Amino acid sequence: MSAHGYSGSSLHGSVADALQLAQSWEQRPGERRMIAGVLRWLLSIGWVGSATSVAFEVPWRGRRIDLVTTNSKGQLSAFEFKLDGSRRVFEQAMYNSISTHRSFIVSGARPSSKYQTLAKAHGLGLIVVNGEIELLQRSIIRTPDSRLARDLRTKTLMRASQHV
Repeated sequence: MSAHGYSGSSLHGSVADALQLAQSWEQRPGERRMIAGVLRWLLSIGWVGSATSVAFEVPWRGRRIDLVTTNSKGQLSAFEFKLDGSRRVFEQAMYNSISTHRSFIVSGARPSSKYQTLAKAHGLGLIVVNGEIELLQRSIIRTPDSRLARDLRTKTLMRASQHV
């Protein structure tokens, strides 16, 4: 059992590898330091489990998605991390929503009410990481473009298998 309560052998290979890598980033500056906490939270609420694949920095249509998960049903969730709730992270999350079933913004600070309203209007999930993990808003479940979702799923599984 690890220090955070998860046995590496009980997790899917990409989840265990992703968690181990993300934990190595926790003491570093920048947005990556939030990823391990979010992964542990996703594990604790049952979002990520033994049939989930996890990949970081997935190249996608000229950009990179910070974190992508795909479950046993092939549903994709994208997570964009920023230290603040800036316009850029909202643009990235909206862009991701075309190709995924769920799209989340993960911020190190509570976004202003203007951005919370914007996220709600576009069906984006909001997660704040500031000591604790707080789900401000759930993402709606959408039906992404099937070709884009298939291609992103393939890239995510390839990236996860690289233990990145």
